[in-house]
Amino acid sequence: MSTEPEKPAKVIKPEVERGKKYVVTLMVVTVLLALLYIGLHKFYPAAETGEVGARLVHLDAVGHATVGSEEDINWHVGSTTAAPHLKAMEERNARIDELAASLPDDLGNIASVINRVRGGEIPVNCRYFTLSEKLLPYPVAVASAKEEPQEVGDFGLILTTLIDNVEQARSDVYSKLTDEDKAQFSTLLKKLRQLQSLRLAQEVSVDNLRTPYGYTLFWMNPSGLIAESVFWTLFGLLTTLIFVICDKLRNNEYSVEEEWPCHAKFIHAPILTVVIVMMVWNGIMDSMEPSTRTWSIPLLGFLIGVNCRKTMRIVSNLSENVLDRIADWVSKKVNPPAGAGGGGADPVKTTQPSGTGATPQPPAPIAEAGK
Repeated sequence: MSTEPEKPAKVIKPEVERGKKYVVTLMVVTVLLALLYIGLHKFYPAAETGEVGARLVHLDAVGHATVGSEEDINWHVGSTTAAPHLKAMEERNARIDELAASLPDDLGNIASVINRVRGGEIPVNCRYFTLSEKLLPYPVAVASAKEEPQEVGDFGLILTTLIDNVEQARSDVYSKLTDEDKAQFSTLLKKLRQLQSLRLAQEVSVDNLRTPYGYTLFWMNPSGLIAESVFWTLFGLLTTLIFVICDKLRNNEYSVEEEWPCHAKFIHAPILTVVIVMMVWNGIMDSMEPSTRTWSIPLLGFLIGVNCRKTMRIVSNLSENVLDRIADWVSKKVNPPAGAGGGGADPVKTTQPSGTGATPQPPAPIAEAGK
């Protein structure tokens, strides 16, 4: 009776056991890092860090828009998205300035009409125009009234109240108005309503100049973007290490010596990310469109974590390029080209050639300027 030989028991190498424990450790670290990331976002919501139009564009009392920084708009909103809104606001600015410039005269004319019809001198800011001075952004001649204008903070309320006051004034004296007087009231009301609609349109445009809501998943302020990029670098690094080590374990190629390079990556990968983010911010790396820079920074951090080696080569090549340009600039400053920087020619200085026994040479003739 034949007996089959017993198969030898499978021996698990110590390196394999260590590698498995290392993978489990990396997975635990990934879960803890994800929980920390989610907790921080709950404590400090990303939506609160998105840029809003009110911080990018200032509206004055009548709705004239002043852009604070085009660079900030391009960074947070994107030049393509912001361009039509900025152009429309600039066109409205011209119309608003035109209406605001003529408004004091119109208010003065209406006050004169009321004075004539009522037969007495009524201050410009009587009960019909008590808010008019709050409306006007420029020094005007109608400030001769004795009464102080009412304190109303919201421009829309000021303008709406002024329109109501003008309409009430027209209604009170309508039976005594001439056709010319009625035309003056109509002109003033038309301008006030145009200012109202222009101001509303400006507010809508300003509100559209903000970080798109769909991209407010990430912190958008500078310190928040640095934190996002570091977090996502670590996510990319942990994902790659888990994948690579599991692949080596499956092929029995895992070695304990490979852990030390992995540990080093947790130090230099985030540093490389911060350096590259600052290069993008300062325009040294202009490989990305301005309209996508803000919300693509976390993705860039993840890609750096996935491929640290290539990132190091990119930074190395870029540093050589930048330092070479600086070296050329310094060389030109220290050793300027002959004849540069002066109106006339400088005398030519002669130097003796190196070595012993050299015969001194007479100085070369000085060339006349202009020849």
